[in-house]
Amino acid sequence: MTFKFPPQVDVFHWHGETFTLPTKAILLAESAACKNQAFQIGRNVIGLQCHLETTYDSARAIVTHCGDELVTGEYIQAADDILATPEERYTTINNLMNYVLDYLHRSK
Repeated sequence: MTFKFPPQVDVFHWHGETFTLPTKAILLAESAACKNQAFQIGRNVIGLQCHLETTYDSARAIVTHCGDELVTGEYIQAADDILATPEERYTTINNLMNYVLDYLHRSK
């Protein structure tokens, strides 16, 4: 059984690198900014490029300590835009992370 991501969800990103899919991986999610957002291998492995674990507080800490990494780019938000993200958006991705973990736990 393949994990099902929502058709669309705004997720948190903080990366400058990406990867190619591992052998036998099934692509689960993609975006215009990053082709390989999530993949699955078998029932017990799900890989994520995005950060579903991010909270408002952890995003604020990343901006505070790593804000120098925010360079101008098509898919790069300014620090003020990141900090203006409503906490509900983080709740949504945290719930999705819980759903991923529940799926993995049930597939044991």
